Amino acid sequence: ALQCCHAQYRGHYDIKPENFMFKRETQGDIAHGNLKMVDLGLSSAFDMHRKHRVSGTTAYMAPEFWSGVYGPEGDVWSCGVVLFVMLTGTPLLDDISPATVKREIRVRQMLRERVLSAVTAYNISPVAADLLMQMLQHDRHARPTIKEALKHPFNTDGYELERKLSSVERDQAAEMLAKLPDTVREVMQEPMLKRVARLIMVHVSEVSEAASLAFRMLDLHGYGELSISALEDNQKVFSDGRLPDDLDEIFEAMDLNRDGYISYRAFLAVTLSDDIRCDSNILGVTFRILDTDKDGFIGHTDLAKVFGHGPDSEVCSLTISEVSPDSKVSWQSFMQLLAPELIVANALLQHCMQLAETKADKRTC
Repeated sequence: ALQCCHAQYRGHYDIKPENFMFKRETQGDIAHGNLKMVDLGLSSAFDMHRKHRVSGTTAYMAPEFWSGVYGPEGDVWSCGVVLFVMLTGTPLLDDISPATVKREIRVRQMLRERVLSAVTAYNISPVAADLLMQMLQHDRHARPTIKEALKHPFNTDGYELERKLSSVERDQAAEMLAKLPDTVREVMQEPMLKRVARLIMVHVSEVSEAASLAFRMLDLHGYGELSISALEDNQKVFSDGRLPDDLDEIFEAMDLNRDGYISYRAFLAVTLSDDIRCDSNILGVTFRILDTDKDGFIGHTDLAKVFGHGPDSEVCSLTISEVSPDSKVSWQSFMQLLAPELIVANALLQHCMQLAETKADKRTC
């Protein structure tokens, strides 16, 4: 999550355990937790001159924050403090004043003694201690980047374990990537309103682990966005080195912002599962978001409000007229557009209930 922020030249600047939360969901009797980074209230672009706007949580603030220097290195320090707390259950430097934190010589010695003491007291492994000492360098230039920290053996060993444990999700992700060109070609043929709805559904639904993993398998550098070279590398793996003739068109179909990159959300919108697309609750939420004036129809003015266009937007008018000759889309038409399978299923269910009411043959029902 932080690497994605830093790739956009932004920092979080308030990294602490309280700002990471598990979004819990239950499947049967098993509870799953999806870790989320929250509270970007102090987030901003990198700023070397923030002396009069010092902010953060004292126990996790990097030394240079007190001098108004807010760069990516500060988040690395804060992650180091969080790691120490996770490994020991105790604060790194308790009851220490900002004035003391800024004094490099004294703090360096205190940190060394504190970490070495914790290594013995809490049986911290040498590889964990090494990462701690790297991230907790008083000199911000000596700290690893988030990308470098992720490649430290303390983390990469964990990835190996994850690969062994989550083979089902990895198989699903690999299958998704193998089919990606065909999936995109199908989406390219869809009306623009359906593609817009896909994006909204991604925002209001829970991301599948397989889709998220598929994106990470493409995003080798962890920047949170994909270049066309990432798609090329993927196709070389799944098609014996041969690239589709329409690879440029496939990429452009996913590059919604036309900035030369595919965002995480755009990737998820294309690979949206049928389970989500045909979920009546998610469909209802999506329709209500698009129906801004709440008249029961989606018109071009509704789309204009959602996407910040003017009321006479030609793009919004064309998007609606493409699927509706009378320039408005009802709930029933919206369902027919997004999930025709659901309408068929509902019709069968209604017919079944009618049969049951008339005491028809239950086996037929």
